[in-house]
Amino acid sequence: MRSMADGVFDLLDIPAREIPFAWDAAESVIGARLPLDYKELIDRTGAVIVDGWLCLFGPAGESNESNIALVIDERERAWVKFRQSGIELPIRYFVEGSRLLAFAAVEANYFFWRARDGVAPEEWGVVIADADLEGWYDFDLSATECIYQVLVGDIDLDPFEDLFGGTEHRAEPFLG
Repeated sequence: MRSMADGVFDLLDIPAREIPFAWDAAESVIGARLPLDYKELIDRTGAVIVDGWLCLFGPAGESNESNIALVIDERERAWVKFRQSGIELPIRYFVEGSRLLAFAAVEANYFFWRARDGVAPEEWGVVIADADLEGWYDFDLSATECIYQVLVGDIDLDPFEDLFGGTEHRAEPFLG
């Protein structure tokens, strides 16, 4: 998988942050190291909302909506509640040694890394789950490759309803 952090950053109309984040605390809470390409992107942008829709989570901030460690924890608790209430989820994502780690969202449609024991974070693919949990989309792409392809319109899934495409995008800080 390759990094498209530079490509995504070039699409956004946002100044680069000057000081990278300290990711150790967030990764400690998550219990996993996160892929470098995504950290490189967020170190430059911070947590942002792109085009008023695509929310990219970051390691800092007290907001549940933008703090990646808090979002991942919330999603993992939600999976437990869904299963307890009888909602059927694709078993392949919920086997021992496998986790879905949220890094972005368009409304309630989440982008996840498919983290697996023994697989380096830079080799994790992306899973997008639509809001009603009926559509699960697997991509053998890094997070930044997936974000880039969504923004330029190469990945156009039903949940996004033509929200993205083109080479000009605006980004605003995601304050939550």
